Amino acid sequence: MKALLYRRIRQKYDFALISDDAALLEAYGAVYKCEQTESEPESEPGSVPGSGSIPYVRYIKGTGTVQCCFAAEENTRKKTVRSCELKEGSAAEILQITENHMYLTAEPKEGLISLHGAAVAKNGRAVLMLAPTHSGKSTLAAFMYMRGYDLITDDEIYISSRDMRVLTADKDILLREGGARVLRDTLGENALNGSERVLSGACERYLIKEKADQVTGTDDCTYETAAAVFINGYGSDDPYLRRLGTRDAFTRLIKSRLTPARGADANACGETESIMEYYRVISHIAEKTYETEYSDLWTAEAYLRHLLS
Repeated sequence: MKALLYRRIRQKYDFALISDDAALLEAYGAVYKCEQTESEPESEPGSVPGSGSIPYVRYIKGTGTVQCCFAAEENTRKKTVRSCELKEGSAAEILQITENHMYLTAEPKEGLISLHGAAVAKNGRAVLMLAPTHSGKSTLAAFMYMRGYDLITDDEIYISSRDMRVLTADKDILLREGGARVLRDTLGENALNGSERVLSGACERYLIKEKADQVTGTDDCTYETAAAVFINGYGSDDPYLRRLGTRDAFTRLIKSRLTPARGADANACGETESIMEYYRVISHIAEKTYETEYSDLWTAEAYLRHLLS
């Protein structure tokens, strides 16, 4: 059996997919930046040589059994193993289970706050696009990137609680078929030339990798937060960009957290400190938060360009 180790930037813990299914490992490796290592089946569950005990999904081809190990109690780092039966262990099903458990173990490194959204930048200033899944934030991020803006992330926003600056995250974009269609309609049939069709979770997506001539810096590059924008709708007949009141913005930002406030080594005092850091960052962003509905991507770009000016 072999394992693919996914080292998640800005997060505390790695994740492993352990399997004897070569096609599954290939599909997983196409989406995530992974390292491959030999895994010993007789070793302690969750233990991958050279990496220590980490959250994992283990799938043995032909058995229909998926075994998952993840951090159930962060304060004690107690590991819980769960097994589930699949009549047919398709790659899509296994990858979806893997993504679900990756989310369960997601935890930013100390000093970082996470928000669920996309972010782009211009001249060192970032605009955060906050919205739930299927809202079009990845499509808008891809459009802005193709228009020459710096891509920060299309899904996970990380902000330093020390200086309130936005940090780079994974710069690859995963685009659903609907978003790909919108980009083609807007920029032409060749808009996605160079992208790759990959299996991500239970569906195929377009993987758009950062272009060599648009690399903006290292993983340590940071940006000033120019604004945060809640995306309420696409294709609106009555587009608008409206600033939110600080109280309303604070409430909505609280609900946009990617992961809960927690820490592997946190005691009650440390947990309180983490929450207070989060509130300080949210209060800072709430003073420059907007909401928008836009008719098309060109209108959305005009709104975001205004906020970045």
